[in-house]
Amino acid sequence: MDWTKVILSGVKYFGVAIIGVLIAALTVAITGFKPEGPLQVVIAQYLVIPLLTAIVGALNNIRKHWGDK
Repeated sequence: MDWTKVILSGVKYFGVAIIGVLIAALTVAITGFKPEGPLQVVIAQYLVIPLLTAIVGALNNIRKHWGDK
């Protein structure tokens, strides 16, 4: 097993997650939405932030494989 690839893959996906969190933070800053109730906090933490992270990962994957046939 090539541990360098394993570690770099983890670092790469950590970077993608950080980009998703930054997008979520910018979205909150721009819209001014602050989750106040427990349900809103759960929705923001477990649905919105992972969804934004998944979108960033999907766009990154599309960018990498754009010219593949």
